[in-house]
Amino acid sequence: MDGRLRPEYIIGVRRFINFAFSINKNISRGKIRCPCVRCKNQKFLKEDDVCKHLLTKGFLPCYENWTVHGEPYVAEPILAGPSSVGISHVVNDFCLENPYRNLVMDAMGVGDAYSHDNVSSLVVIKELPNPEATNFLKLLKAAEEPLWDGCTKQSKLSACVQLLNMKSTLTLTQTAFNKFIDFTKSYMPNDENLVSNFYDAKKFMRPLGLGYDKYNVCPNYCMLYYGADTMKINCDFCGSLRYKPRNPTSKGSNKAEKQL
Repeated sequence: MDGRLRPEYIIGVRRFINFAFSINKNISRGKIRCPCVRCKNQKFLKEDDVCKHLLTKGFLPCYENWTVHGEPYVAEPILAGPSSVGISHVVNDFCLENPYRNLVMDAMGVGDAYSHDNVSSLVVIKELPNPEATNFLKLLKAAEEPLWDGCTKQSKLSACVQLLNMKSTLTLTQTAFNKFIDFTKSYMPNDENLVSNFYDAKKFMRPLGLGYDKYNVCPNYCMLYYGADTMKINCDFCGSLRYKPRNPTSKGSNKAEKQL
């Protein structure tokens, strides 16, 4: 106001600092995550630096429910009865540049269910059945929860997603995947949140419903045998065979030259 900070804002910043430092799990080596527009809850800074950033740069837009600093997600019932629950304010910091949070939103089918008039308005999510709402909240939390206290580069969700992606792209066996997890956990801090094995990883990711389908493709990637082309056995462009040659006397189905 007139080039000066409002007294109410200065008092609000101090209240946030006091609240954040009152919760031990927020603190790592005397530092907490800075929720300013530049740090975006990704950097750990000392108390004076966090205060300076908030006074000079301002809070991250939409960060009204301090979930990263210890406040619980706020869920407000919209419909009476145990069968459904409405989630309000749950995507309070939806403006955070977190692709894994967006992944959860899209996979749970609520990406188009929020509305807001400006960055400071409240976000309201359409009602979801209780089990879905519970999974939704857990996954949103996992998207923000650091892999261990003080970790700024990976969350519990991001680590699990990337590990499963590596297993798929590198065609790792389940045994190899589990041994890699065991080795990784052996040199991580005691408070790490990494999944324990392949079974736990699949169980953790199951609420997202992210499965996959395999399709036969041309060995030269000219075309996909899908839809109207499902029954074709030769590529329309290069003429390559869809299936590997086989012995006429052998049993079993045809094996594709290449799959996607």
